[in-house]
Amino acid sequence: MTDKKPYQLSYFNTNVPIKKTILKIKELLTRYNLLGTQITEYGKTFRLVFALEKDKKKFAFQFDIIIPDDPKFAKQKFRAFYWHLKSRLEAVDFGLFTLQEIFMPEMLIQLPNGDVTTVKKALQTNNQKLLPIGKEFFEK
Repeated sequence: MTDKKPYQLSYFNTNVPIKKTILKIKELLTRYNLLGTQITEYGKTFRLVFALEKDKKKFAFQFDIIIPDDPKFAKQKFRAFYWHLKSRLEAVDFGLFTLQEIFMPEMLIQLPNGDVTTVKKALQTNNQKLLPIGKEFFEK
């Protein structure tokens, strides 16, 4: 995390309300074959889950954003998030990365025990085997 203060970061003077930014995010995702979204706010956490279709394959992704107490910083953070998503999707458009590569950390996966989580969280907790290990895997 950066040590910069909000006034030192981009979008500090944004007047765009968070609700409008969320609508812009939905509009953006719609241009990329959006199948659906789920938005949840609880406590200081904003969760965006969305599913996209690319090359007849369906993928779901989850982002969690901690909402700052300062309303101005919160608006600023959401604008940065919008532009972050937009730049990732444009990288896919340009063929720099695939959808899977660009959103790998946030991709939702089902673990062998049936739980659903992101790749990032599965790797961080490292309490689940992501791939079968052992000779039985190689004998199939």
